Amino acid sequence: AAGPFAAAVQVAGYEDALRSWREGKKEEALATFMAVDFTRRPLFPKGSPLGYSERDYVALPRAVNDKLQPQIIEETKRMKGLAVSVKEAATRASQRGDVPQAERYLKQLKQCGEALAHPDSLALLQMVGKAFTRLATNPPSSSPAPSPR
Repeated sequence: AAGPFAAAVQVAGYEDALRSWREGKKEEALATFMAVDFTRRPLFPKGSPLGYSERDYVALPRAVNDKLQPQIIEETKRMKGLAVSVKEAATRASQRGDVPQAERYLKQLKQCGEALAHPDSLALLQMVGKAFTRLATNPPSSSPAPSPR
């Protein structure tokens, strides 16, 4: 079933996954997220509010910042929602005994976090990236956690 859609997914960008998430296509967003190559820069296309470096963002006129800030905050909320969905998918895979799939989800989430935490990202995205990396390094629960003694 490797048709034109399969080829399109291979070159998926993070922006594509976020667009699917924004449109409520959660499964598609998850599949696209898993196909993103987070080592490719820039992470966001030219013109995206998320594509600025912190230095460039701070250098913008105040009116432009005021216009971009709500968009950036809204996008980071979507990013967090998608990240939680990836973590939940890892937990579900782990619970059904598919440890390799769980590890793939967590590895991809960690790579996303590392890409966002890159020094050329907005400061807010760097913080989000660090949070994603932490989320990915906490192992998925395959059973309820033992109560602390």
